[in-house]
Amino acid sequence: MKIIHQFFFYLVIALILHGCSSTSTQDEPTALPSNPSSSEPSEPTLNKAHFKQHIITKERDSGKTIVFSTIDGFKKEKVNDRRPWGESYISVAVDKETGDTAYQINTIVKYKSHKFHLYRDVRYDSNNETKFIEATILERKVDCLAARKTGAARRTGCYLSERVVFNLGKESITKLSDSYSESPEAQLRYTMLARSGPTYLASLYLAEIAALVEVADVYKTSQNL
Repeated sequence: MKIIHQFFFYLVIALILHGCSSTSTQDEPTALPSNPSSSEPSEPTLNKAHFKQHIITKERDSGKTIVFSTIDGFKKEKVNDRRPWGESYISVAVDKETGDTAYQINTIVKYKSHKFHLYRDVRYDSNNETKFIEATILERKVDCLAARKTGAARRTGCYLSERVVFNLGKESITKLSDSYSESPEAQLRYTMLARSGPTYLASLYLAEIAALVEVADVYKTSQNL
């Protein structure tokens, strides 16, 4: 009888120890698998290869002209409402019959105001010489909805934008394109002068210019132009 009592006593002790062991195992934290897809995407490298991949093509003049553009190459974000902000890109129109090319620097200037600034002139330095070019305003827009969402319309007016273009000759474009290899991150910097309002300091990557020139030349060669 004494032996039976000892047997049950040790059995109860064994069950208690097993239960404690199971509980401590369940309480241990389980390592979660890493999720590489949650990492943030890296910033694109703004070199010639990048801009070549983002060049868009369209036709105009009833198909007589083909236009290449870097409008989707790089988008700048607004810094604040105190100064104009915007983005720049370059386009080239190629005549399908003659092979003549026309390069345009496009600048979209945005700002908060009650009236348009009218950016009609451009100033930039070339070969240690300051040059002035007359610009053309192709489009003007008014956006009061975005301003109302932040209450800006009541204080300083709506968001306005102007799409301004100016031409650069083939010789100037070629020099800028050739200088890309010397300084991959260099930019063409120019100043948009307003008839009424602050100036806007704009820039365009030389890699962007080099990419467009190369694409246009390849097209012309393929068409025997």
